[in-house]
Amino acid sequence: MIPRTPGRVIHPRVFYDEILLPCYRSFRRRPTIEWVCFSAISNSDIMAERMHYFWYYIVFEEPNVPQDAKEEAYEVTPGFLTKKRSVGLRKYREYLVTQCSDFQLIWDVHDAHKHYSLHRENASVHHADQTGRIPMVIQKMQPHHNDAIIQRDEIEAISVVSDSRVIAPARQILGSVMKMWTGELARVGL
Repeated sequence: MIPRTPGRVIHPRVFYDEILLPCYRSFRRRPTIEWVCFSAISNSDIMAERMHYFWYYIVFEEPNVPQDAKEEAYEVTPGFLTKKRSVGLRKYREYLVTQCSDFQLIWDVHDAHKHYSLHRENASVHHADQTGRIPMVIQKMQPHHNDAIIQRDEIEAISVVSDSRVIAPARQILGSVMKMWTGELARVGL
């Protein structure tokens, strides 16, 4: 049973400080270890769920929250709260993509690793094997990979190959998404 009041576990700041940030720092120290990378990517996407559900419970589920606090919550949540939780979460993720285009890759890579293959129309990565070390992901690029310039020190780097065959280093993607999360927490006053 879900508690009526969101507790410490659901609070986005707690998740960011105690789960996401340490995970990201671990990835920065060990950027060639795939499970560490996937953990950071997954937690970066899960952060969207923590933010959405935190506001969802405050606005829709908690009867004791004063009306002025609910109105303030509506102001900081740009139109993605709906009575249907899953629709609101998708809208929130779509909003995040408008703030940071790399979040689309985080969302897609996380889902692709959960389900192996995605059928979502707006996905830019549809298969789990589009993420990994350069030798692994380069196989997905077909003949156009000869145009890519790959530095010797990037061979061990973990990268994402989008459906449009663009190679993006996971370190760069996660860095921009972490910057987005810092801004998003500040924007909503958490």
